[in-house]
Formats: sequence, structure tokens, C-alpha cells
Amino acid sequence: MKTLFGVPFVVSVIVYLNAIECGYVWDDRAAILGNRDVVRVENEWWECFLHDFWGDKIDSDDSHKSYRPVTVLSFRADVWLAGGRVDSARQFHVTNVFLHSLCSGLVGMYTWEFLDKKFYWLSMFAGLLFAVHAVHVEAVAGIVGRADVLSGIFFLLCVWGYEKYKSVMLAFVFASLATMSKENGITCLLYLAIYSPVIFVAFFAVIFKLRYALHGDAKMYEWTILENHILMEDSLWKRYASFANVHYLYLMMLLFPNKLSFDHGYDTIPVLENPNVESVLAYLALGVVGIWGYCRNDEKVVRSILLALMPFLPASHLFFPIGAVLAERLLYVPSIGFCVFVAALLRHVPPRVPRMACTLLGLIVLLSHSWKTFHRCRDWESELTLFQSAVETEPRSIRALSNLAYLYLQGKNKTQLEHGKILLRRAIDIYPEYSTAWNNLGATHRLLGESHQAIACFQKTADINKDNDCKIGALIATDMAKLVMEEGANSNYTGEQVESLLEYHTNRCPAMPFAIYQLARLQEYLYGPGEKAIASFQRTLESNRMKNVSARGDLVEEWQVYNALSLIEFRRGEHLRGVEILEDVNRRSRGQMELWVHLCVGWIELHKKHGDEIVFTLTNGTKQSALERAEYFIALANEKYPDNIFVLGNYGWLLEYSGRLDMARGMYEKALSLVGTHEQLETN
Repeated sequence: MKTLFGVPFVVSVIVYLNAIECGYVWDDRAAILGNRDVVRVENEWWECFLHDFWGDKIDSDDSHKSYRPVTVLSFRADVWLAGGRVDSARQFHVTNVFLHSLCSGLVGMYTWEFLDKKFYWLSMFAGLLFAVHAVHVEAVAGIVGRADVLSGIFFLLCVWGYEKYKSVMLAFVFASLATMSKENGITCLLYLAIYSPVIFVAFFAVIFKLRYALHGDAKMYEWTILENHILMEDSLWKRYASFANVHYLYLMMLLFPNKLSFDHGYDTIPVLENPNVESVLAYLALGVVGIWGYCRNDEKVVRSILLALMPFLPASHLFFPIGAVLAERLLYVPSIGFCVFVAALLRHVPPRVPRMACTLLGLIVLLSHSWKTFHRCRDWESELTLFQSAVETEPRSIRALSNLAYLYLQGKNKTQLEHGKILLRRAIDIYPEYSTAWNNLGATHRLLGESHQAIACFQKTADINKDNDCKIGALIATDMAKLVMEEGANSNYTGEQVESLLEYHTNRCPAMPFAIYQLARLQEYLYGPGEKAIASFQRTLESNRMKNVSARGDLVEEWQVYNALSLIEFRRGEHLRGVEILEDVNRRSRGQMELWVHLCVGWIELHKKHGDEIVFTLTNGTKQSALERAEYFIALANEKYPDNIFVLGNYGWLLEYSGRLDMARGMYEKALSLVGTHEQLETN
């Protein structure tokens, strides 16, 4: 019995080892970094029971309506285990791998009980198949997949607990935990209704009613064409014909998980006029196996089919809309039943089939899944690898195309920007009304110096979103602000026009820290280091702390804001105040090169004004002069970034100022060797 748990557990850990080094990708940022219930210690732990999965009030109109407090509490526990730090995703991934390994071991043990403790090796195979199945990678390597993993664990404990101990209360407790991990967990009660229909259907109704009572008077979240394009089809016949094809694709993912991607959204799955042959054959095959099991009085086969089908119902699109046409993580809980079904079916392999052949085939299946899973985890290492993989797998995924281009946009490398333009044009060709792609294309043109094309793209974005909320307007105005600061008088818009636009949109949507940060930078550019810019930088910090800041990339790092505020103080001649700001934020942040360099500059300026009168006292009582403090920070920066021109130039300036001319010359020459030509460095 112990090996039925231990072997799948250990194998699962091995195949997912490289997932531990993955970062935050896709929805992880919003669910963790943008969720105050997870990262803000001032939020009480019980508040997550009043909020949705993303930290918004569950009864608000803007809420996603995904109520998963158990999962959110597990994220909060990870933050505590990591010492309150979220700069690394490692702890979250360790927990995900542990939980999946736990679930894998439970599947092996449950299958042994399910098959009346008669088929040890088939039970072992079921546990191992679940442990290494490649369709689980999204749920395990993606941190937000924690919801599916927890739901799967509690789903299995609910079913197993009732079947083993006949305890209705135990089943109800685990069903509640499964449902509060992810909504599909409630289906464990539907499965248990085969034992006691009245009791478990009543429990289902109670939990379902309580769950939706949390919504208050707010309407359900409305999905868009990008999230579920089949749902937008007017014809009911076409919708169900298309969803039948989705069911076939889900079955193929369980049998042959080859085409895996983080996005199977708009235009990757066609809208069909009529049911296709594949979906009809899939339904027939499932029906034939079920009838065969029923006719042979094999309740194990029939029950295992139900164990797979019941948790799949919420993802089937048959009863209510969901925000994903097809998603691999939605198969996590149904695959428990699938693995048990495989074991139950293999009991009927005729004795004349060589046992060695069966064993060899089973090993091939497990090894191929292990290989696929291990390599698929690499795709989740970063957003770059994830989006690149998705573009290869689903070349018509407009989300993958646009998001990969967005990453290229951040790098500002000309070759990548040109490639990004191609990707965005492909996305726009597939869906011409895709405003995100138009906006990113405008930003790409701007960085390439193609201002007229940039303005045209921004205008197109504005036209598409003229009836939409202020968030899109703020993002567009943000890009226009960058254009004004880069082109000055050559821009098609005046700085005051863009400032007015940004103020209008950020006042309507105050939870947009990135847009407010750009407003502050624009005001500093237009009016100098005055109170207007300072007030907007302070607003950025307030906006960061708002509960409904969730969009990827919206958050502004605290150190960046304080760094900007310190530079304003430097420009105003208040170097002491600027250094105080930098010293304070440096203590709270994980060493940032820009902070170190600006601290060096600030301490040098203080030394120019006050000589050795100003000293800094360390926590151990040791005192440092202004010059010693300046050199301490620039040496830190140089140690970590030895080939950074910004660091080398300022290190050279410090050495020159302190009279070490030969060493200063060495720093300048090294910087010049890296940059080629630089007027200020050559002058120094």
C-alpha cells in the first residue's frame, strides 16, 4: 500500500523537478503579485472569503466571480514560507509540485481500493500515469493551476472518504473544500449521488445555492469573443456542433497529448456548421464502452467513466458559459477518473496476451509521457518560452502572437521589434478588431521611430474602443506620452493634450499605477521637478495598493517610484533629502543597480557641499564618510554588473573626484571599449 503512494509521488517529483525553477507567467502575475489577499500583510487572512480569486469583492460588477478562498490561502501560506518575499516564484512552484505528487500517490492508493485490492500493478500504473501525464503540465507548472490540483485532491478525498467510511459529513467537508479550491469541485457530490441520490443532490443544491448567494445582486461576468468565440455564435446548432468538436479534442488530449498550448482561444478551434465525424465517433466509442461495461455487470468500468465525466461537466459548455473554449488544466480532475478507467479496463485484457508485451507497452506509455512532461515544463520557464511555444503549436492564437510581440517590445531590440511587427500584423489579419494588437503595434512603430504609423495605430485602437472603459484609453494615452517625451516638438500631439487625456482616464480608473507613473514622468518632462510630478508619483504608490490592480504589467515597482522621487530632489538641489529617500527604499528592496548608482551620485554631491561633515552610521555603529558610502554602493553595482556602461561611467567619475586618476581612466576606457564612442566618456 505504501509503495502505491510512494512510487507515483517520487516519480512525479522527478519529472517536475525543472518546474521548480519556473517564474511567474501569464495569469500568475494577476493572481499573486496583483492580489492584495496574497501579498499585502495588512489584509486579514479571512478577507479572502469575501473576495474572488483575483482579490476583488465577489459581489462587485467587476468581479470575475471565481470564488477560490482555499487556493488563495495556500498562496498566502507560500508567501509566509518565503519570508514575505514574492520576488521569486520558487516557493509557489515547490508547493505545486508537492501537491501534484500528493495527488498522484492518492490516485494509486484509491485505484487499489476501487479495484477491491486485487490489481496491484494496474493500480500502480494508474498512479504513475496520473503522475507523468503531459496534459497536467499547465496545472502544475502554472502557479494558478494550484486551484485545479487542490480541487482534485479534495475531490478524490471526498469520493474515497465516503466509499471507504460511508461518512456523509466527511464527504460534505471535503466537497466544500474542493468547491472552495475551484468551482468544479462541487461535482464530487454529483458522482456520489449514485450511492445516495437524495442526500448528495440535496448537499449539491445547498453548496450551489450558497456559492451563488455570494454574488449578491451583481451580474455574472460577461465573456468576450476573445475568451470564448464559439459562445458568441448566434446559431445554437452551430454552438453545440462546435462544442462537440471541443469534447473530441479533450478526449484526444487524454489519449495523445501532443498539441499543448497555454491558449486554445479565438480562431484556434473552428466554429462548425455541423457535427464532424471525429466528435460523433468519440461519443459512439464512449457509449459503446459504457454499454459494454453495463452489459457485463462491470460496475468498475461504468463508475470510472462517471468519475471522469462528472468533473468534466463544468468544462463541457453544455450548462453554462466559461471563459475558455479549451484549456488543458480543466482536464486535471477528470483525468483522475480517466486513469482509474484505464486500470479498470485493463483488467479485461485476455490471458493469452503475453504479460511481457503488456508490461513493455505500459513502460513505453509512461516513459513517453515522462519525456513530454519534462520538456513541456521548460515551456513554462518564462513568459518568453511560453509564448514562443504557443506560437509554434497554435500559430493562429492571437493572444500568443500579441503577447510574444509585447515581450519583444519590452526588449527594445530592433531585430525583435521588427519580428514583433510581423507577429502583430498576423494577429490583426486574423482578428482586425483586436485593439491590444493595434496598441502594441503602435508602440512598436514608436520605438522604431515610425511616429506617423504609431499615431495611426493608436488612433485605430481608440476607434475600436470608443465605447469601452477607461482602462484602454489610459493605456493608449500612456503610449502617446512616451511619444511626446521622445519626439518633443516633432510629436503630432502637444504634451498638455496628452497630460489632459491621461488625467481624465486615470481619474476615472484610479487602479492604473503604470499609467499614473507615466503621467508623473510626463509632468516632470513638461514642467520640471515640481509639485505636480511629485503628487502623481505619490498617486502611483496609492494606486499600487488598490485591491483591483490586476492587469499584467500594471504594477510599478516601489523602488522605481522612490527612485524617481529622489531624482526630483536631486534636480531641486535637495541632495540630502534625495539620499534619505534612496537609503530608505534600498533597505526594503532587493538590490537594484539604479538605486546603487544614484546613491553613489547623491553621496558625492553631499561630499561636494559638506565635505566630511556628513557621515552615515551603520547598524553596527560603524561610521562611513560620504565618499566611503558612495564607493560602497558603486562597488556593489560594479560587482553585480561589471560590464554596465552606466555603472562604469559613474565609478570612473567617483575615482576621478577622489583623485585616483589612473583607476578612473581604466574605468572610462573599459566603458568606451563596450560602447564604441561616447562623447562624455571621451571627454572624461
